[in-house]
Amino acid sequence: MSSAPAEARKLFRSISREIRRGSVHSRPNQARRAEPLPTYLRTIFSSGSGADADDAAHARKRMENLHLMLQHGRIHAELLSRYNPVYGKSNAEHIKATANRVGLDVPQEYSPIQSAAAALHAANSNIASADGGKKQ
Repeated sequence: MSSAPAEARKLFRSISREIRRGSVHSRPNQARRAEPLPTYLRTIFSSGSGADADDAAHARKRMENLHLMLQHGRIHAELLSRYNPVYGKSNAEHIKATANRVGLDVPQEYSPIQSAAAALHAANSNIASADGGKKQ
């Protein structure tokens, strides 16, 4: 009978590990303990010790399914980010990546400040070239 608590402890630890691995933000241990899901799991595992055999087996099966769901969800997210080059990018980055894929460049958006600076630069270069032509 000592294997049942050891197996439950191992399952609880593996679920906790998957929650930490799948978490987007890393947090210190004190903040992680206050999260609702690990607290809920802790109460389920601690209350399941006095239940009858059928309920304990059913609860254990549900926890194993939860572990598999967390693990495969994390793996799915990793595979999406690895093999889908526009996963997690903004709409503008998505459009640029799609255009690059077919060999096109996305045109720059019009900005009055940039166009004024470009016009000033062009006027200065025209003046400089006109002055250079007169000296020769």
